[in-house]
Amino acid sequence: MNKQVCKKFQDLRNLLPDHLINGGSYAFTNEEAFKEYCTDNKCNDDFGKISAGCLYLLDAFFKDNSVFNSIAKSNINIVDYIIIWLSYMLFFIINDENDSIGNSYNYYIYSDNKYNQEINDVAAYTSYKDLIYKKENLMNISIIDMSNFYDVFTSLCTMYVEFDEESPNCDKYLEKAKNFAEAYDALNEDYNYGKGSPYNQLLSTLSNDYCNLKNKCNQFPTLPTYSRRFCESINTIDEYYAGDPNNRRENYPRNLLDLVLSDNKCSSDVPQLISDFIALVTLFNGIGSDENLASDKLVEYAILWLSYKINQKKENGTIILDHFYTEHIKGNDCYNGHIDISSGSNKIYMEAINKKIESMNIDIKDISNFYDAFKSLCNMFRRINLFIKT
Repeated sequence: MNKQVCKKFQDLRNLLPDHLINGGSYAFTNEEAFKEYCTDNKCNDDFGKISAGCLYLLDAFFKDNSVFNSIAKSNINIVDYIIIWLSYMLFFIINDENDSIGNSYNYYIYSDNKYNQEINDVAAYTSYKDLIYKKENLMNISIIDMSNFYDVFTSLCTMYVEFDEESPNCDKYLEKAKNFAEAYDALNEDYNYGKGSPYNQLLSTLSNDYCNLKNKCNQFPTLPTYSRRFCESINTIDEYYAGDPNNRRENYPRNLLDLVLSDNKCSSDVPQLISDFIALVTLFNGIGSDENLASDKLVEYAILWLSYKINQKKENGTIILDHFYTEHIKGNDCYNGHIDISSGSNKIYMEAINKKIESMNIDIKDISNFYDAFKSLCNMFRRINLFIKT
């Protein structure tokens, strides 16, 4: 993100306002600006106008190597912001807000031949369709969820447009930076579902672009820290049980693995505790690599959570952790399909879990006794974050 990129989005909002008018329809303020993007030089309905706006943005950043280098600064993640804009515009005119943006794009926009336009010397992309579908994981997000990122994106863009890099007045933008950090924090709490999650990709793109501004203004607030993300990961899993390991919350919106994995193909008969252990490990792996906590510590906390939940099921009796892990988890297809065997890009991997469980080969009840202290520590971190925030 940079000032030129944000000005292009701002220009589009001036030419095609992002709200409904004229009895509940979108309207151009300057039709001439979009003639080349409309079928037969006409955009007769809202979908045609939105498609024209999308093509306007794609042309602005990816039409050729010249604009890609000079305006987009070779940043392919600008497509993330185009998809956010697209979802927000679709949100007000579709019947099913839970439908994915990809379905609406395919049905209303994809057939336009203008998206087949070849683009040259733009990374590994051959056309606008190719450019969008390389972001397939984002296109699978529901329109309502994706549109929730729009206000945060536009507020960040406003700061970029107004910020004077030659003579920065950081105090002038401090309140806007605080508002952005607060809105980002809310998104992070709702949508930080792990490293493989498309939501996490959007959060990462927003975070990186905000940090570019923060590097110029040290007084801007820091975005959520490791301790907050780590403890929220635990809370996400715990809330699924509502305090009772035998009764999951019936009104919980989605299966946890569906939340944290974009390609969850586990069978429905995977035991819930195993499923949630996989979800927790995935959430922990979503914590930024720049955050300072060794992988073995994350493994310990994941095992501590697992031991506590097993111990709460009274019928289990006395169980040695290694016995339970070997019998119920180690050979599970879903577990093996989603946890890396050895160290790679993720902090937690199967080899590390195996070694840690071997070294903690004691009664699960004894391990679970540490859980209350761990939760107290997490609550302290949460209160500290709240104090800093306020």
